[in-house]
Amino acid sequence: MRTIKQLALVALLALAGATVDLSTARTAASSAEEILKQARQAIGGEEALRSVQSLTAKGKYRRVLQDRDVSGERELYFQLPDKFQRSDSFDRGPMGMSVYMTRTLNGAESWTETSAPGGGVVIMRDGQAEKPTREQLEQMQRRQASQLRAEFARYLLALFLNPPSDFNVTYTYAGEAVADDGRADVIDANGPEGFAARLFLSKETHLPLMLSYRGPMMRMMMMTRPGGGHGQPSAAATAEAEKEARERLSKEGPAAKPEEAEYQLRFEDYRKVGALVLPHRITQAQDGEINEEWEIKSYELNPQFKADKFQKK
Repeated sequence: MRTIKQLALVALLALAGATVDLSTARTAASSAEEILKQARQAIGGEEALRSVQSLTAKGKYRRVLQDRDVSGERELYFQLPDKFQRSDSFDRGPMGMSVYMTRTLNGAESWTETSAPGGGVVIMRDGQAEKPTREQLEQMQRRQASQLRAEFARYLLALFLNPPSDFNVTYTYAGEAVADDGRADVIDANGPEGFAARLFLSKETHLPLMLSYRGPMMRMMMMTRPGGGHGQPSAAATAEAEKEARERLSKEGPAAKPEEAEYQLRFEDYRKVGALVLPHRITQAQDGEINEEWEIKSYELNPQFKADKFQKK
């Protein structure tokens, strides 16, 4: 796997050189649909895409987290039209402990489950310092469900060039992007709940090259409560970390709208998977800086999931 620094250099050179010629943009929906039709054919064709009703994608990822790199396993599960699950695990390194986080979408409902063996605690930006009111809790849950639906739609748009069937998206042609490594047709996709994404399709291969969007800024802090494990922080250090987290969260509030950032997902290393052609490397940049690389080791088309796969445990 290439290093994060090497990856950033390659991706940022391409992004820095990209320009969109809006003066010649064809904004008609028919133009966008014609380009998408070519891209769907390049991936495997409309019939092959319609045959996919479920999917898994599994592999290893590396992420820049504050001043260090973390790595772990990522698994995505799709069941059309409205079920999605993302499961991440990562090693705490010197702590000798792994953390697991699973986000699940089932129709209108969504939830997050975390597990940190040995007494670990994961505090996310959308955590809560105090018990929220019912109204605050409902608002927070609605926002999290909306964010997960948007992530689900972005993955389906990038992999299959089709959002979920119950997620109505309109397309317009935004122009042509030109970079040192080639040219791309640019399609704007807009949908419910403020969904907006910009898709870059190679003019040479017609395959998706990049998808950009605005979303909540990623911020995560991990800490471990004293539990006697090797390498765990002292009670004083943990108490200080918890105090800082409470102060930050109390200022923001459990239902406060998070800060946003610009994200770019780049798709590389396309290979055959059954009748389809899918990317096996996805890199993510936040505000122009690469912060994650995901090497997909395997896909499975139309797997049979257990009945409780997308149910709360």
